[in-house]
Amino acid sequence: MNPSLLLGSPTIDHQHQGLFALLERLSSLPRAQEHEEEISDILGKLTKQLQHHFLTEETVMDRLAMPSTLVRAHYAAHHRIVEELTQLHMDSMAGRQRPLETIIAVVGQWVYQHIVEYDLEMKPYLNGK
Repeated sequence: MNPSLLLGSPTIDHQHQGLFALLERLSSLPRAQEHEEEISDILGKLTKQLQHHFLTEETVMDRLAMPSTLVRAHYAAHHRIVEELTQLHMDSMAGRQRPLETIIAVVGQWVYQHIVEYDLEMKPYLNGK
């Protein structure tokens, strides 16, 4: 994981690395239709990991002296991602799977963009500033 994405919270940073590992697993799949079951399995694991990760972040944020506007926006981003990922996974299980390249791009954007736009805002508060 890119060091510029580290927050300085061992738990959160470790969870981010796990999310990137699942994204890498998706990216390493051959682009063939016969991998639909494996894609669905990875999406299921990603959903569970994201939900656990978001709960961890929310628990940490509740203890930080972050402005409530930042916290509310962060919570809303979590909710939106979980809803979109759940829909993506449900579509996959129902045979309405998007092309793998699209899934990788969407999931990658959720993980990376969320860290950059929201999680890094926590860094100064985690470091007591």
